[in-house]
Amino acid sequence: MRALSKSHRRSFAGKILTSASVALLASLPVVASAALPAWTYQASSTDPDVIDASGSPTLNQYNTVPIGLNNAGQVLSVSLQNPEDPLAQRLWLYDFTTASFVIDGQVGPVPGYPEPEGSYLMSDFVLSSDDFLMIQGTSPTDAVYARCAISDAAANPSVVPACDALGGFGTSATSQFRQAALNNQGWGMHWEGTSSLQVTALTMVAPDGSSTALDISDLQGADFDHRAPKISNGMQPLVALPYSETLPDTSVIYVVRLFSFDGASWSYQDVTINDRWQVAGLSDDKMLLEAANDGQAPSGLYICEPGIAGDCSSPTQAVAVPAGSDAVAAWRGLTATNILLYTTLEFVGTNAELQSLILRDLETSTEIDVAALLATVPGIGAATPQWAMLSPNGEQLAIIDSSGALHYFSTGAAGAVNTLTLSADDNPVDAYLDSDVTVSLTLDSSTVHGLELTCRSDDGLLSMTDSRLLAFPPEYSPLTIGPDVVADEWLATMVVSGSTDPVTGTHLIAELDFAVPNTTATTTVSCDALASNGFGSQEPIDVVNATINLDNGINGGSGSVSGTVVDANGNPVSGAEVRIFLDGRYLTVLTDQDGNFSFSNLRDGDFDLTVASAEQVADCSAASVSAGQAVTVTDITLYPGDINADGVIDIGDFSLLAAANRSVAGDARYDASADLNDDGRIDVLDLSMLGSFFGAEACSIP
Repeated sequence: MRALSKSHRRSFAGKILTSASVALLASLPVVASAALPAWTYQASSTDPDVIDASGSPTLNQYNTVPIGLNNAGQVLSVSLQNPEDPLAQRLWLYDFTTASFVIDGQVGPVPGYPEPEGSYLMSDFVLSSDDFLMIQGTSPTDAVYARCAISDAAANPSVVPACDALGGFGTSATSQFRQAALNNQGWGMHWEGTSSLQVTALTMVAPDGSSTALDISDLQGADFDHRAPKISNGMQPLVALPYSETLPDTSVIYVVRLFSFDGASWSYQDVTINDRWQVAGLSDDKMLLEAANDGQAPSGLYICEPGIAGDCSSPTQAVAVPAGSDAVAAWRGLTATNILLYTTLEFVGTNAELQSLILRDLETSTEIDVAALLATVPGIGAATPQWAMLSPNGEQLAIIDSSGALHYFSTGAAGAVNTLTLSADDNPVDAYLDSDVTVSLTLDSSTVHGLELTCRSDDGLLSMTDSRLLAFPPEYSPLTIGPDVVADEWLATMVVSGSTDPVTGTHLIAELDFAVPNTTATTTVSCDALASNGFGSQEPIDVVNATINLDNGINGGSGSVSGTVVDANGNPVSGAEVRIFLDGRYLTVLTDQDGNFSFSNLRDGDFDLTVASAEQVADCSAASVSAGQAVTVTDITLYPGDINADGVIDIGDFSLLAAANRSVAGDARYDASADLNDDGRIDVLDLSMLGSFFGAEACSIP
């Protein structure tokens, strides 16, 4: 890893800093606090696909570099050396909780921006919670940053059109500087400019893909300089854009434009700061300021609450530069819970040398040295921290040591790994052909002695029709309660009998059958699980719920088709059966009291419609839906006379009417099907109606 020259000391936050010999400050106190998460060592990895330091003295020259950690305990790594193609990097996503790869060395675009000296992160968060990651890729017209669902990236990380484009990267015809970032809920932030000090555009991309350009039009021109914007965590994030303005009297003011989102729209306030500070992090209620290292008084880290103070020119010092150090620097900003990872630094010549990594809770001002956590790793020996990554929620921690090993810590209990996995027997489900789906419950246990389950269809879309409680295998002599269904929830309890020993291994413990509606949708079957050991203490258990994709081949879009069914006199017909067809599949609705019908959530396509009602026939109708439009068809007319319900008004119907002619309701010869005008008599009035539409045929769809 390169050391930083003094000319770069204003921008070392978030960079990777190491020293040939890392010296930890013995004077820094190690304070354990109930406010700090109780991180517990879980596992280590020297897998070269997670981290590969072979033959490389500094981190940015590693063959494989871990660059992000999410709330699910997944580490994103990038291979800087690709034996298949030296110009194509490779992407890895390793899940420490399952000891398996979610993304396994896919070749394609990866986070990071190529510089002559290596690949450097261009974002505070390249992993968003446990849902998204940010990649660079190439669209048909530009090189772009894109936000991709981890599941999509695992299938094909190089297909940017399947992701949400956040904006361009690299240079363009109008901008020499383009960057992006994610927050923990998947909000994307993109900015560009003519240089790092001239931001000309700032755009937010919501988790649903919609984008909003934030207004900085009044901050343009030669009188303004900017610094890199920051985004806070949360579903209603804050965005801070620091800038300076030279006034007509040549004095300079220093301000942060703080944008806020109320769930519907963006607004901003301008907050005054000191000229020597830059924004190093942002949370829902705090702004972290870092004093510039410009040869003046020792730097530190400061906190202000702009929503309360409205002014950050006199913030509160959160971290002072300790004795024996020249500076402190924030490392990737703040977590959603206001936990800060920072470094202490010593300037040696033109280099900034890393001394220590510290975790601090800004709410209680308590902190712990990362070296103290690393010391809890079995067999760690003399290895010292070189780098650390903290998840957005502050509950997951990864430490890279000086030997090139990666160590994973979390707030969960150490050692015990229990997982309940729900899986559908058929996924995706053809909801037109299949009327049911079975969800299997599989327990992978190392410490579970007793298990209490509460399961359901989350949105009520699926209806449970049957279940089978298989419980623990017979060798555990299980005792069971249930299963029962209460308020649409499936309840079951099972425990080992005759022993305090837990169930070990992987076992199918239940099967749940659900009726499938004829629709297109994504739904979830989930379970709450409470696990116990043989002594009545709770054991940790992860539940992997079943996401089930239903597809009936008709729905799944935003289009609609509606219309009205009338009789031969133009009067609305209620209760008529209307069917809409696409590729041999159909949906059915009944007309309301005004003869109206509607089909919604239709995918694009060319549809046919048929109408059926007692003793009546109708011609076919057609509707073409494109781009999710709403289509209204002309009135569909039903013609009376199909007495024998064979779909055609012909001599057979005439014969039935003739046989009942001049009869009234109650007569033995009276046939209600031949009473076309429903007046209780069969006479010339009914015959005239039949004659008027003689030869008419009902629409028939093959």
